[in-house]
Amino acid sequence: MSNNNTDKLILSPDSFLNLLTTLVNYFGSAGESMIFQMGRENGRVFSKEVLSKQGEDQGSLEQRFR
Repeated sequence: MSNNNTDKLILSPDSFLNLLTTLVNYFGSAGESMIFQMGRENGRVFSKEVLSKQGEDQGSLEQRFR
């Protein structure tokens, strides 16, 4: 196992659905909330990385979407 922070878990669509089902079965709506928050944060990080690669003169994420 690598010691860096870029390790990723890759799931097939069926495995992902099984993961969601398990989270909901064990944690109820809190399981759904966990997935939502992880996806939301990942989306923010991804968006910021894409914008920063386009150049600093593009402005911040907040400025671009006002």
